[in-house]
Amino acid sequence: MIGAISVLYDADCGFCRRCRDFMLRQARFMDVEFVPRGSIESRARFPGLEDANDDELLVVDDAGGIYRGPPAFLICLYALVEYRAWSFKLASPTLMPLARQGFELVSSRRHRINEWLGLATDDQVRAQLEHAIGRRAPICVGRRS
Repeated sequence: MIGAISVLYDADCGFCRRCRDFMLRQARFMDVEFVPRGSIESRARFPGLEDANDDELLVVDDAGGIYRGPPAFLICLYALVEYRAWSFKLASPTLMPLARQGFELVSSRRHRINEWLGLATDDQVRAQLEHAIGRRAPICVGRRS
């Protein structure tokens, strides 16, 4: 039985950080920790795991199970009290193809979603501030008109 999961996520992605924050606000059946992909911690704890596709959601459970892409999304839902039933429904043979397509659609367009929703990362805000200060120009953070 799974008692904890580690979610390797893109800490530079505003959408990914919003998903992390959402999960942390939810009641959970198990411990959930978030580890930034490509960080010293993730490389030390999970050597070689990130080599394949650095844009892919990864989850590692405390029993050594590794979940990538849509299955990683489903294990995240499985960890949440209010969404566990959905994880089972979406994993069913009937809905799994649709769940896979939906997850892959959102995942492949998450950078565009960041732009649409104005989800700037801390690094992007800092760069915009430094650029504006250097030019003494008005500061525009997030959405652009």
